[in-house]
Amino acid sequence: MDPSNINIIRQITCSDSSAIFEVDLDGQKYALKLFHDNGDPGYTEKGRDLNRFRCELNAYKKLLTSGVCARGLVPKFYGYIDRMNPAAFHPALQSFARDKLRPRAILLE
Repeated sequence: MDPSNINIIRQITCSDSSAIFEVDLDGQKYALKLFHDNGDPGYTEKGRDLNRFRCELNAYKKLLTSGVCARGLVPKFYGYIDRMNPAAFHPALQSFARDKLRPRAILLE
């Protein structure tokens, strides 16, 4: 998906790790969850992934392929954006402007 086709309508919620926006993409409304990225935190000694974007991306991919999204139990996963330029969406993404790396995003229904 081309981020330049996204129109941010409003911010729904935010935290220290992410923010969720209502967006319009090609005439359809979606939820876009953006994750702050100040470097990959890696894994715990037991192998648990500490990267929130990677964890949620993998979870939604598995939910989609197993049919859980289609049953309406969780939001449908429409894809992800590896890196978004916060400056292209100023002022909506200004909280991401000082992050070490550009944010990653997941597009949901």
